[in-house]
Amino acid sequence: MMYIDDDIDEEEFLFMYDSLTRKNPSFSYWQYSRIEKQLDDMSHAEFKSDFRFQLSELDMLYDALQIPEKFTCANGTIASGMEGLLMFLRRFAYPCRLSDLIPRFGRSVPEMSLILGEVTDHIVGTFGHLLRDLNQPWLQPQHLEKYAQEIHRKGAALDSPLQSGPHH
Repeated sequence: MMYIDDDIDEEEFLFMYDSLTRKNPSFSYWQYSRIEKQLDDMSHAEFKSDFRFQLSELDMLYDALQIPEKFTCANGTIASGMEGLLMFLRRFAYPCRLSDLIPRFGRSVPEMSLILGEVTDHIVGTFGHLLRDLNQPWLQPQHLEKYAQEIHRKGAALDSPLQSGPHH
């Protein structure tokens, strides 16, 4: 209406139209390097802080989770298996919005959403059976006690390992 009534010119109209119809915020993706290059520049402490794993544990985790060489999304977006794993780890290490991950991964919010969906589907599809039935050998009391002792040995936040019986 304002344009028709000559209250604003064409340039102002286009600016307002663009601002009001944009679904995703615009970010300068090209200024961010891909994650593989960033890994070379990260300290071990920064890596552990961002991803909750040691850099030296990354290959073992990649293999243990049977991460594929690449993830291909329904719209054709492709991410390396390592990029997908790191995105997954970072997303679940701390509650954050996908837009908060743009500086780290250099991907748009829709791309990251699709990649994270693929990674999550892979992990759930490969290992979901381990959580569907809690009657698993690795969840028996003697194994849980051993896990608790090992976590304590590695420097858990609690002062003593898990103790048998109810706590009073």
